[in-house]
Amino acid sequence: MAFCVFAFALKVVIEPERLARYNPMVMIHGLLMVGWLALFSLQSWLMSDGAFARHHLFGRLSIVLVVLMIWSSTLIAIQYTFDFQSTLLLSVNSMSWLRFALLYGAAIVCVLKGYTGLHRRFILLATTILVSPAVGRFADAVNVSEVYELFSGIAASIIFPIIFDLGSGGIRRSTLLLIIGAVLLEIAALVFAIGFLQNALAQIMLAA
Repeated sequence: MAFCVFAFALKVVIEPERLARYNPMVMIHGLLMVGWLALFSLQSWLMSDGAFARHHLFGRLSIVLVVLMIWSSTLIAIQYTFDFQSTLLLSVNSMSWLRFALLYGAAIVCVLKGYTGLHRRFILLATTILVSPAVGRFADAVNVSEVYELFSGIAASIIFPIIFDLGSGGIRRSTLLLIIGAVLLEIAALVFAIGFLQNALAQIMLAA
């Protein structure tokens, strides 16, 4: 969470003109995203502290947060699509949230079925998706190609689950299968977003 806040703040310090883009909706979206990262940390602490009832309560409330996150992000992506006359952000953003929703939904199914270990891993993988934009801002701020944002998502999908398993007694076969699935899902989503969805959205804009 600290890195995400630092990355976006650093980008604004280097390019203060970006503050003009920070309208109320962007600020709300930022608070919602920080809220998710804070909730992720809180939920981990509640589990380790044995506060299962509060963990379950916040887990149910997270559904509202997820809906608001997707809503705000989509509105901003649509706004920027018209402002910059580029459909790249909207297409990639749509695929990112689709992946997040799939992983988050899988986490819910797992916890309802009693597979708490898989639940934690799916939530972790979903959260890594939200870290990539911060990596992109940081890379841009230090004059490194934002293409690293794409690779950072894949790297995070591999590294974070492995670190989680190592801290839980060893790497599990299910984790390796989840990593493979998450990486393939990300690659497929990027190919679809850049190779098809971006052009399809551009055609819709031209027709409108």
